[in-house]
Amino acid sequence: MKFNTSTEMFRMISRSILAVAVLLTIAASAPAADFDRDGKADFAVFRPSTSTWLSGSSKGDNAEFQWGRGTDVLVPADYDNDGRTDFAVWRPENGVWYIHQSADDSVLLVRWGMAATRTTAFVPVPADYDNDGETDLGLWNSETGEWCIARSSNGYDQNNAIKFRWGKTGDVPVQADYDGDRIADFAVFRPSENRWYIRESSTGKTSIKTFGLAGLDTLVPADYTGDKKADIAVYRSGVWFVLDSSTGETDQFTFGFNDDVAVPADYDGDGVTDFGVYRGGTWYVSDSSRPRLRTFNFGQAADVPVNSGVVRSSVVAVS
Repeated sequence: MKFNTSTEMFRMISRSILAVAVLLTIAASAPAADFDRDGKADFAVFRPSTSTWLSGSSKGDNAEFQWGRGTDVLVPADYDNDGRTDFAVWRPENGVWYIHQSADDSVLLVRWGMAATRTTAFVPVPADYDNDGETDLGLWNSETGEWCIARSSNGYDQNNAIKFRWGKTGDVPVQADYDGDRIADFAVFRPSENRWYIRESSTGKTSIKTFGLAGLDTLVPADYTGDKKADIAVYRSGVWFVLDSSTGETDQFTFGFNDDVAVPADYDGDGVTDFGVYRGGTWYVSDSSRPRLRTFNFGQAADVPVNSGVVRSSVVAVS
């Protein structure tokens, strides 16, 4: 385990303010940004004012790419199985996915989801649901609890899409690979109960865990222990709580402040998710490979950190 980085060093860093509302512009559980295929998460942001993606790679190279609109939902992931994150957005106005595939610079457009003007409220939940190495187009119907998955393995054939009811109105989708079979599991957090409901794809069994406090926490499931299974985890006002999938014990780690945005990802390439927070253009990362704090200035206060994609609010916003 890696919960031994000096808290005092982190606490000495000056605070600045960043609105947590930026989390709403990124799909739940989107993979960490690795645009250069070096196995390490990049420091990357999306600038809504110019619809520009900016990345600062672990190699020291910076890049910019204009893709999407400021009102789109960001759904970056590896859709073409080349090991690099593709620039991608889902547009609520028309239900279309706009994906720039890095393998050949081609553009993939798929209408998957109803326009926002209709009654059904879809939440994009992209992930690999069929273990082919490519991200599938996923939507969760927040009114019915139905998951609708257009799989890459059959060319996103909507007539053969996976449809499975899991969850209900008021739940928060938290799909991830909790059982280590390399397939994303259908999962929701139920704020009214503070419970996680996970359907394990390997066995079809249901796992129910009470963990976290709705309204106080943000949900940050990821593999923090290196066992290839996503751990149930929450971030609460500068403190991380992780339910170790191997031991069943709860680990606690102080890293961040109340107004920071959690940006957990594997920044050092060791296969373990690192604790990270973003604060108005500055990134703070606690590496798991060795106890050290890293800071990196990249972005502006109004930017959306791409690696906040794994983060989800523990309550459903009421319009």
